[in-house]
Amino acid sequence: TSEFLQDGAILCDGGSPIIEQCRIVSNLATEGAAGIACYNSRAIIRDCLVSDNQALETTAAVDYFYLTGGILVESESVVEISRCIITDNMDFDVGGVKCGSDSQVAIYNSLIYNNYAYSTGGIRGQSGSFIYIETSKISYNSGQTGGIWANGDAEIINSLISYNSGSTRTGGVSISNNGIMKNCTIAENAGHYVG
Repeated sequence: TSEFLQDGAILCDGGSPIIEQCRIVSNLATEGAAGIACYNSRAIIRDCLVSDNQALETTAAVDYFYLTGGILVESESVVEISRCIITDNMDFDVGGVKCGSDSQVAIYNSLIYNNYAYSTGGIRGQSGSFIYIETSKISYNSGQTGGIWANGDAEIINSLISYNSGSTRTGGVSISNNGIMKNCTIAENAGHYVG
């Protein structure tokens, strides 16, 4: 458990770390990410629990839209997340996983579950990002967009997107640029525009 003004538990800045079999739990931050923040990095995150982390909305935050509860991938980072549970994280912008412009994240065999944010509960990709999701479950996340909001490119394969709730936008999946979805189940999502 940690409490920092910027980036809570783990900061990856310019390196190529492997984060394996770790519990990143109950951390706080007022900038960046409360769980794991990657800037200019090539990180591998596997077999980890990222849970109950919170990026706080305070006047210390430079911009609320840079806050992420779970994992932040920014500044031309390339990050692989595999066999992870990302759950019960809270934030203003993104609860679970955020991929910034010019960055890439690949998520395999993972559970993104019950995260909450004002903007996007589960996973968000900004314009210019690339998100790849395979054999994963994105469920019970909530925000203006519940499950996945991809402003960049996205490819989602063999995954379940279910029981997500979007208060003002989409409950399940919103892809604004190039997208591929194959062998996925999208079920029981609720949203303002589209379930």
